[in-house]
Amino acid sequence: MIRDPEAGHVISPGSRSCLCMKRRSMLTTSQARKVDALKQGSPELALMRSLGMRFRGIYRTRDPGKLDSWIDDAVNSGLVAIERFARVLHRDLDAVYNAIELPWSNRQAARPNQPPEDNQACNVWHLNDQDIVRAR
Repeated sequence: MIRDPEAGHVISPGSRSCLCMKRRSMLTTSQARKVDALKQGSPELALMRSLGMRFRGIYRTRDPGKLDSWIDDAVNSGLVAIERFARVLHRDLDAVYNAIELPWSNRQAARPNQPPEDNQACNVWHLNDQDIVRAR
């Protein structure tokens, strides 16, 4: 159990998930300290954050050229949820490349009740204690 360095309480799974996907430049000082504590307290969380940030970067910069190496790294990460996510992406690479490269999406038409992107990222990378233990 990793504790908040300021408050001393255990950092919740929901907080870990969102902190895992938030760029350092967008973190408050308090959040940055939590991220540092998480990374120091769990190599698995550090790896998960690294993979999450790389994936986010691929999507945000619209650079699918880095996707194949990301998938390879994710599949070999030892993190069950991330391995599964990468394998699902690999099943339909053409669609994933299109999602990265094309400036539009029909996501809202196909799934009108989906949460905003940042919340969706938190859900994809949800970190619960069982996943972390399984990864060890």
